[in-house]
Amino acid sequence: ARKGIVAPPLLIVGAVVVGLIVLLLATGNLNFTAKFTNNGSEQNQSSGVQEKIKELTGSSVEMAPEPFSSSQFGFSIGYPKDWKVRSETSGVTFYLPSSAGADEADAMVIVNTAPLGELKGSKLATIADLQKVQLKKQFSGMTVVKEGAIKVGDVEAYEIEFTANIKGENMHTRYVTLTSDTSLFGILASANEGMWDKYKGHLSKSLDSFKLL
Repeated sequence: ARKGIVAPPLLIVGAVVVGLIVLLLATGNLNFTAKFTNNGSEQNQSSGVQEKIKELTGSSVEMAPEPFSSSQFGFSIGYPKDWKVRSETSGVTFYLPSSAGADEADAMVIVNTAPLGELKGSKLATIADLQKVQLKKQFSGMTVVKEGAIKVGDVEAYEIEFTANIKGENMHTRYVTLTSDTSLFGILASANEGMWDKYKGHLSKSLDSFKLL
């Protein structure tokens, strides 16, 4: 049987930054599949390179006909066709179900929001530094791959890409922070490390479609 990665149950605390991290992990309480399929078929080198480019850029990803949109949460975002949507009190999880089990996911995007509160007016890099401290506390062996200012759609954001271990399984994640006038948004796009190359383009295409309402 496949093992999986599951976000640990955590208590929500009062601080905005800690609270948002906790909400993200609690919302994404799905297992990540720990194995990936290899069909064993041989492809010619040219075809393989082209397919790899499509995977990494997301150009071959077919999106759902309509993006998810919520005036309550204040955002809209596209997600790949055949992915499932699960709404929570503080945000939404989009995930690709796995054949490994009902509560297993091969990849997921979690979008959570919290009131900006005392962080209003703070630089995104400052907020991200605070969140990075909390991420390191929650994820065992967290290693930052890269970080810096990016744009998500037409919105200024800050990204921390990292690898980490949860209950013995390795995961690869892009964590993106951005704000509106009143809210703090955290977007966590993850896949099992062994499936990262396969679903990296799916996650990127979803992130790039994010819009504030």
